[in-house]
Parts: sequence; C-alpha cells; structure tokens
Amino acid sequence: MHINIDEAVYGGGYSLAEGSSVMANNNTVLKYTKEFNVDEAFTDTKEHLDELNGFPNGTTVGFGGNTVILVGDNKDSEHITISHQEMQEIKLPEGTDLFGYYYKHYDDDDAYKNGEYTYRFISLQDKYFYHAGATEATRPKLEGLRDNVFYEYDSEGGIFGDGHLSYAEGFRSTDITGYGFAAHTIDNPKIINTFQRIDILRLEDNCFTLLGARDYTVNEINKTPYSIARVGEIKMVSNEIAYNTDGSLQAKADDANSFKYGTKARNYMGLSNTIHYVGAMVSDVPFNDKTNAPWRNHLGQVAAKDNKSQEFKDMSYLEVKQKYIDDYNNAKKNNQVDVNAGDIFGTFQKRNDGTARNMIGIASGYAMKIQLCQVTYDKAKQKAVEKEHYGPMA
Repeated sequence: MHINIDEAVYGGGYSLAEGSSVMANNNTVLKYTKEFNVDEAFTDTKEHLDELNGFPNGTTVGFGGNTVILVGDNKDSEHITISHQEMQEIKLPEGTDLFGYYYKHYDDDDAYKNGEYTYRFISLQDKYFYHAGATEATRPKLEGLRDNVFYEYDSEGGIFGDGHLSYAEGFRSTDITGYGFAAHTIDNPKIINTFQRIDILRLEDNCFTLLGARDYTVNEINKTPYSIARVGEIKMVSNEIAYNTDGSLQAKADDANSFKYGTKARNYMGLSNTIHYVGAMVSDVPFNDKTNAPWRNHLGQVAAKDNKSQEFKDMSYLEVKQKYIDDYNNAKKNNQVDVNAGDIFGTFQKRNDGTARNMIGIASGYAMKIQLCQVTYDKAKQKAVEKEHYGPMA
C-alpha cells in the first residue's frame, strides 16, 4: 500500500482546496503505529500539566479549533509521500547561477546506462553556473551529474497545522515519524515542501529535506518560499539510529568524496530555503550533558578517540560551541587570526564540525533565528501586526 498526497496535508480544513490531492481535517492521521499521545507536548513540566488539566476533559482534543496531524511511516519500508513532486526541465540563459535548481544524479555508469537516477537540489549559491553546450570536462562539477540539463520544482503544498490564512485559535500539533527513514539517506533525502502554522512539531527518526512554499497570511503579500514558517517549537527525537561497529555515528569527512551515507544514519531535516519564525528547538540529545551525550567530531567519534579533536575532550555540545565563540572573541581582541576562529574580519567563527543523532542541515546562505511572532490587532493602524520574540534551544 502506498499513500500519495500530491499537494498538502492541512489540519483544520482549507476552504480553497478541492480534490483528492489534498487531505484536510481537524484530526488528520496517516500513521501505522498506535503509540502516540497528542497530549505529550504538555507533560514536560508541572506548569504545562496544570494547563492541560484546565482544558475540557483534561485534553487538547477538540479544544478551541485544536488540530492534530500524525504522519507515521514504517521505519523498515516507506509507504507515504507528501507534496507534489513533478520536475520540469528548464531552459536557462547563459551564465545562470544554478542555485535552487535540480539535476539528475547517477550513482555510476551502470545507473546512467539503465536510467536510474535521483534528483539533487543545488544548495550552494555563486558556485555552479550554466553554460550551453558544456562537455563532461567543462560542465559544473556536481557529484553524479552526467547531462548538462537542469530542472525546476513546483514547490506548492506541504504540511500545515491549520488550513486558514491567518492564525486559528487552539493548539496545532504535528508528529512526523519515519518519513524517508527506511530508504533515503542524508545525501538523498525524501522531499516535503514546507511546515507552516504549527505550535509543536515532533520529528522522530526521519530523513527529509524541506524545499519551500509561500507563507500565506492575511496581512501581507509575500512570495518568498519558506522551508519553515511560523512553527512554535520543533522537537527532535532519535530512537533507531544506526551506529558503526566501533560505536561511532556515520559521518562524512570533508575530503571523503567517495563516502555514501547509509539509511537510518540520522534523524535528519534539511532546510533548502528561508526559515521564517521558529520559536524553540528541543532535542533528546542533551546539549549540555558531557557525560551522557559528549560532543562527537566530524567522524562521528567522541573527541577522546581522535587526536585532532583532543581539545574538545570531555566537553558537551554547549561547551564546544562556547569554545568556538571564545576563540573568536580572543582572536578579535588580540587582533590576530586564530585557527579556531577563522577569518575574524569576515566570518563570525569557525564552522562547527560536530555530529549528533539529531541533525538539521541548513543550505548555504541561510540561518535559523530562534524567534517567533505574536500576531495582535493594532486598533490605531486598524490592521494585524507581528511582534517578534526570541525562544530557547535545548
């Protein structure tokens, strides 16, 4: 059995959507397993439990426009696909920056001969350019590229906590489990267009990338494609991650061109486009626990096992991050270029080369601010306004 939703999943309905390409309901469930408690998001603190008890019947179900979306595929085989995924060949002017386009990736000569390929997103800006008539020697040096042909993707649809153009009253919860985990890898993640208008987004053992879709709001016209827009909190949970025989995580060093990630290597979410309002990030890998979750280097090993990263031995992820910042500040104070700081007059600090069970990949040129907005009505201006505020990362 395969469930294919061509365009979008909407919690709470969507008045403009018609046909079988859209699923819309107050409780949308595409899930094989029975183990999920929608109230789980409220059980992390006593304060939240008290809030939960104050709801009708002590549950969020049916409360004030509450919407629930559960998408859970089998972690050993994939059956669910969401978002319209039709690639169209595009004719490009000479010298076009190929950032944002796609190409057909072939693993080897046999794959090319048999027409076996996957589409790859070009996430680097100002690096690859189109030239008509380019040969094997002169075309862009993209891994697995055999033809000088590029594609455009129709990026409408995705997963929306509610289907309304503005904020709907109530609690909007979305759980994605096992999406792309069984058959896809970090090198070739499954595709979803976007996550939008969700209070809590829980991601367990997935492997996908978000391309982007427009943020439809009533108070502004914005055609920018967003990978994520207006998500209150992202929770990442890793349960069935595959380790190497030596206990290290699968990890690709920068110079290991022939390396290919295996399936189930990470609970992974890639962001190929702009991020618009994410209020908080939570991971089940502790950010500040050096005993139970020590920092792992670019090889997936704890620092003590690698001479190159001995300086990070017995450190947590938080401590390593702080060291990067301290090295940068010290180098800047002394007016010198430090190995760990990089070019202090250009980049802020050296790239963090660590790895973890939960991983978010952000395309070059983009960044994630941990901030959200509160939409209120300004009586003086007689329109809805957005007030930004910052949230935590844990």
